[in-house]
Amino acid sequence: MSGVPEPKALLTLMAGHFTGGGVPETTLIWVEALGKVSSHMVLVFDNPEPNHWPANWCSATSSVLFDAHGEYDFGSYKKGLQHAEEQGWLDLATHVLFCNDSVYGPIADIANTIEPMLEKTNEAWGLTGSHQLTPHLQSFFLVLGTELLRKPAIRRLFDGVVRQPHRQAVIE
Repeated sequence: MSGVPEPKALLTLMAGHFTGGGVPETTLIWVEALGKVSSHMVLVFDNPEPNHWPANWCSATSSVLFDAHGEYDFGSYKKGLQHAEEQGWLDLATHVLFCNDSVYGPIADIANTIEPMLEKTNEAWGLTGSHQLTPHLQSFFLVLGTELLRKPAIRRLFDGVVRQPHRQAVIE
């Protein structure tokens, strides 16, 4: 052991949904902030492709998918994980951030929030917890170490996502 910490590589999977012909300003700001802390990003929007979106969303380290799949955030996370695997990005990641475009911000440097979450690859972190139905971390901002994400039960959770009739069914 050299005592030198392993480099951390954050793969961000962002779920989004919007109507109209253009990307909301809040989403543009959020994606820009996420890009500063992410090694790779997959942006998955549950809507048709808009008239205009930033060209830099498609690059050697970033992809954007537009697909009106109707599977809510977890469907977007499933599609994002599949795409990241196809690109080889999941193998390069030490952590995966699952987030959505309902976040307004950030209001400060997001690196300060993310850094402590990247210390161990066998932990899950969330910004907010909920006691609705059962205690759980909110899925709008969830970081999983890849050691945890590779566990068969966790992957089955994401891979098994199917379309639900309404948001409450997703929560349940």
